[in-house]
Amino acid sequence: MAALCFACIAIVTWHGSAVSRSVVPDEKPLEPMPNGDSLALLVKKIAKEGLLTDPVKLASALDMEVEFKTKVADIRHTPCNEGGRQRQTTVTTATFGASWYRTTPEGVRDMKVHQFMSDKVYVASTPRLSYDLYRTSLCNSAYEEVDASLTFGDVSAYSCFTPERLRRLIGTTYHLQHHGIAGSSYLPPPRVDDGASLVFTFQMGAPCAVNVTIRQNTRDGLRHQRAFMKWRSCYDRARLEYCTAHPGTDGDSKQRMDAHGRSVCGDGWDAYLDREPFTDEPAPPYEVVDDPCGAER
Repeated sequence: MAALCFACIAIVTWHGSAVSRSVVPDEKPLEPMPNGDSLALLVKKIAKEGLLTDPVKLASALDMEVEFKTKVADIRHTPCNEGGRQRQTTVTTATFGASWYRTTPEGVRDMKVHQFMSDKVYVASTPRLSYDLYRTSLCNSAYEEVDASLTFGDVSAYSCFTPERLRRLIGTTYHLQHHGIAGSSYLPPPRVDDGASLVFTFQMGAPCAVNVTIRQNTRDGLRHQRAFMKWRSCYDRARLEYCTAHPGTDGDSKQRMDAHGRSVCGDGWDAYLDREPFTDEPAPPYEVVDDPCGAER
């Protein structure tokens, strides 16, 4: 996951109003919005505690009717004996029954969302939930890759979230993205085996957040980050050593250099994962050498 870096104090214009990321001493109390505030605190809890990968705990936290189904995903993996790194993927989806997540007076009924550089208009009118949990067993590791997401769609019909309210309520950071899209994000500290992100998505021209998405992925965990960094550092050093010893640059130089890197360090970081302890140690720093010795020139 790409790291987000922002200034400590910034002013962003949103529909003609100033949104400050700094704490203002004389801020007025927020107007009561019990539905929206409860949801904001709930999604922060889910992200912070990493509940997406445990359907039982997730259903309990959501406090709603939900049925989970798991099946083998329709994904074709290259066989392990033919150089593949993934053995099999299963996907768990959810069907949500009657719940508290529905249209309320706090929301904006039928909020119009204009598409970027288009005359098309989407009407956000029906709060809906979607959930996916992918578990992929790896060829060269005893552990599996896990990627999960939970989205509260058309959240504007449930409650009207603004960047300023979210900043003050749960400590989100506002950032512009692209194509008229912006977001208010909360990134809890990564855990040992996974990390999570929470994003409220905004569309320019719409007064409230359109969707809320929580993601959780093992690649953002401390063990996985350490394993990847150690493999990549080994791979870069091996490639650099090879091209230093073989200064000639022809059409096959990069392929031979990459093959040497894989022969020394392995095809990927999966095997390194099994050697990583379950600790809170951060990943070591490293410098990527994308083109050592100018092999691609």
